Amino acid sequence: PREQNQDFFLVENVSDSLYLVVADGVGGNKGGQTASRKACENFMAAVRNGFSPKDAIISTHDVILDLASKNPDLTGMATTLTCLVLCGNKAYGVHSGDSRVYLLRKNGLQQITQDHSEVARLLLSGKLNKSEASTYPRRNVLYSAVGTMAKFVFQEFELEVADGDRLLVMTDGVYSVVPKKYFRDLSLSYASLQEYCDSIIRCVIEGQTKDNYTLVGVEVSSAKDQESV
Repeated sequence: PREQNQDFFLVENVSDSLYLVVADGVGGNKGGQTASRKACENFMAAVRNGFSPKDAIISTHDVILDLASKNPDLTGMATTLTCLVLCGNKAYGVHSGDSRVYLLRKNGLQQITQDHSEVARLLLSGKLNKSEASTYPRRNVLYSAVGTMAKFVFQEFELEVADGDRLLVMTDGVYSVVPKKYFRDLSLSYASLQEYCDSIIRCVIEGQTKDNYTLVGVEVSSAKDQESV
């Protein structure tokens, strides 16, 4: 992985909800590293002050823009930010950039978030097919992220969850190396959430990724507190 870690994450309980927040910084020098850390910290501070996830991500976007405008070393910094909240049988959250939330339920895998990337937009419009997208030279270019100077776009999502569901929040350093099929197959192979997540990270390491990688997983259970790793 790259020398400077531009990923950051936080896992916190606030009131009766579990918050998983993952960020992947964009920007040279210390910009990306600062953006991801500050975004996660500011987002959760806003939540603790009673902000909804939607208001927290808007506030965080403004904070990152303000920091970048006041420090020449941080000019152009931005970060993906993906927040998953679990409360009872509900999961919801907000997202901007190309980090992802996956839901694994029984034999199926569903991507909950949309990538705010140039390549995802071209795929959606039919201008690229999947094989072309895998070699598209600008596949890492984002059209929105927290702190971006362009129009800020974010996604809100909500779904019902059931006992045994697994939810993963990850940066592109994970899913760019591990095929979707592996996430499903490995989940069926490992009953333990910790062992499952460890097996994904082994795949990332074996894939010799040049990027930073962050994976946070949670398993839904009504019988006990949610388990997260």
